[in-house]
Amino acid sequence: YGHLSRLYADFVQHVDKYQALWNELDDLDANTWILEPFSHPPPSRKFLKRRIVVVEGTSVVVSLDANMPRGPPSNVRWIGAEKFAFQDKLQNYMASTDDLDSGWSMQCSFRVNLERGLGIKLPLPPSARNSTIQDTSLECGICYTHDLPTENGLREFPQIVCDNKPCKRFYHETCLGDWLFSLPSSRKSFDRIIGTCPYCSEPISATIKQGRY
Repeated sequence: YGHLSRLYADFVQHVDKYQALWNELDDLDANTWILEPFSHPPPSRKFLKRRIVVVEGTSVVVSLDANMPRGPPSNVRWIGAEKFAFQDKLQNYMASTDDLDSGWSMQCSFRVNLERGLGIKLPLPPSARNSTIQDTSLECGICYTHDLPTENGLREFPQIVCDNKPCKRFYHETCLGDWLFSLPSSRKSFDRIIGTCPYCSEPISATIKQGRY
C-alpha cells in the first residue's frame, strides 16, 4: 500500500507540474482558430506547437515553453500574405517583457499576450462563429475543391496561400505538396518542400508529409 501511495503522489506531482501548460493550451484551443495540429476533438496536449489564424489567409505558428507557458513563444513562424503587417509588431511586443502596459506580461495568459502583441482579437473558427464567411467558399487552386477528404478520415481545407499579393491563391497542403514534388526545380529544406506557385511562379512551400513521398 505504501508503494502505491508513493507512486500516486509522484503522479499527482507530475500532473501539477504541467497543469499551467495544459491550461494555456486549452485556452488557445477553445478561443482561437487552430489550423495545425488539425484534429477533432482539440489537439493532444503533447503538442506544444499551434498554428493559429491571425486574419484570413495569414497564420502564425507558435511554440509554448513547457517550463514557462505564459512566457513569450520559444519559436515563431509566419505563413501568409499579410504577415508583414504583424510580425514586427509582435516581435517588438515580445521584446518588452514584464511590461503590463506595452509588453509581454506573465500576468496575462499566452493568448491574451498574443492578441495584445498583434493588436487584434484572434478569430474563432467558422463553426464557432455560426458563420460560413468567405473561407468556406475558398477553392484550392489545384484541385478546385474546398473540402478534401484525407486517408485518416479527417478533412483538409485550403490553408496555404501564396505570399504574392496579386495572386493570393489558396491551396490544400496535400495538393500543393504533390505539385511541388512534381517539379524538377523544387528543393527540400528540413521538413518542407520549396518550389513555385502554379499560378504566379513566385516561391511557395508545403510541409513534407511523412510516408506520402
